[in-house]
Amino acid sequence: MDAHQENTAMVDGQIKPLSNISPNILEALYGIDRKDYTPVELKKFSYIEKNILIGKNRYLPKAAITAKLLSALEIESTETILIISSTMGYSAALASKIAETVICIEQDTELLNLSEKIAIENSMNNIVFIKNELNKGYPDQGPYSCILIEGAIEEEPKKILDQLTEGGRLVTILNNNENGSAIKYSRVNGQIISQFLFSMDAPLLDSFKKSKKFNF
Repeated sequence: MDAHQENTAMVDGQIKPLSNISPNILEALYGIDRKDYTPVELKKFSYIEKNILIGKNRYLPKAAITAKLLSALEIESTETILIISSTMGYSAALASKIAETVICIEQDTELLNLSEKIAIENSMNNIVFIKNELNKGYPDQGPYSCILIEGAIEEEPKKILDQLTEGGRLVTILNNNENGSAIKYSRVNGQIISQFLFSMDAPLLDSFKKSKKFNF
């Protein structure tokens, strides 16, 4: 079985049976080979239904996580999406097939350079890669109508939510007592409201661990 067939088998077996997958995201999944966005030494694991450890406590989330979160964002063709923790650029590649512009924030220089190289090789000209601390987002180009934090967080990401425009939404996975819940945050009439979407676990991002409080 060649890589294209393996990618198709992954989408057919792992993604297509899931509920609420956007047709646009499904089409992008078939057209973007996940193997292209996996480190060379880990390519044999590209299509497995597990999160892939790529070093420094960073993971490539399994394809189902990426597909479900991107679908929940309901990206429009005229929108700019901010992706935080873009790792190798797989979610960015998928989003680039729908959104007008994709801005990726990554704090690891090696991952940033690799993902930028892959995007150039695949002629994805509407993706911009920026180095910045993940928990800061990128307010310089905000506000955004669409934000994805691709990984788990432990508390409401207030600094990132401040970068949402009116009517904008942010999707991520919030860990509560080690149980993961996909949450959609929206800005409505100037206020942030949150909506539980579904239960799902994802690798925790160190940058979004709950701040420790000390009692003296």
